[in-house]
Amino acid sequence: MIRVNTPAIAVLIFLTAAAGLVFSGCAHQQSNPRQPDMTSTVAAPGSPEDPNNAPVTDGEDTDAAGTGDIALAADDGDATENPDWLDEDEPDWLDEDEPDWLDDTDDMQFTATSDPLSGFNRAMYHVNDFLYEGILSPVADAYRALFPSKIRIGVSNFFTNLTGPLRFVNCLLQGKGEAADAEFVRFFMNSTVGVLGFGNPAKEFPELSPSNEDLGQTFGSWGVGEGVFIIWPVLGPSTLRDTVGMIGDRFMHPVSYVNPSEVSYGLSAYERINGLSFRLGDYESLKAAAIDPYEAIRDAYLQYRRINVEK
Repeated sequence: MIRVNTPAIAVLIFLTAAAGLVFSGCAHQQSNPRQPDMTSTVAAPGSPEDPNNAPVTDGEDTDAAGTGDIALAADDGDATENPDWLDEDEPDWLDEDEPDWLDDTDDMQFTATSDPLSGFNRAMYHVNDFLYEGILSPVADAYRALFPSKIRIGVSNFFTNLTGPLRFVNCLLQGKGEAADAEFVRFFMNSTVGVLGFGNPAKEFPELSPSNEDLGQTFGSWGVGEGVFIIWPVLGPSTLRDTVGMIGDRFMHPVSYVNPSEVSYGLSAYERINGLSFRLGDYESLKAAAIDPYEAIRDAYLQYRRINVEK
């Protein structure tokens, strides 16, 4: 008979819900594929949507397609027997498409950046670093130990698919007709053939790759300047333009309309913990390699956003 450690699971659920109340108290993030989805945001403290990809641990390899998507193999430690609907014979499209700006730091050419709020930003970086080390990382590590990678990949697929309409709208607002068409077809295919988005059959079709658009990038495509760089407590790195954008993204995110609000916060926290479970160690590696981790995170974030706006 399989014995379940009920107290351990209860503690994990409590910590996840608590993180939701803390980490969703302001505007969004996405998991929306936009800036560091919370998993990346606090995962790189000073490090939010997402977001539907730096070294990946536990045998989970980075997708070599150049899109930044994470193609994850089963963890060596995931010896738990999978449910029938997720057994080893599942097609390759049971995979994750979730961008992460930390993955692209090795290829970036950094330039000098004006940072008038550096005093505040550095203080918030240390706050977020403390929250990551003390709460998010331990909870995500326990979650990863409890659930095999295929379960977690399915969850990630579901949340990425859930924000498909948000990306579709931003593609239209930017005049990207082909990308909007791809998002529409991708959402329909993954919602039906992929069973509510838990599977990702659209991955078999390169032309249906997620567009990774958000409202901050839409504003940028309209010529709105990025404004000052700022690190928000909990939410992580942003700019004035992206802060307004993340509020709009949060307003359009389906999870925002779940009642009661505690459930909405819990879902947002769970989405981010699930995403972080694939990236444990990434932030630590960046911090260890940087002379000044704050500046490395700031420059990586700003360049990543500028590249996406120019696409």
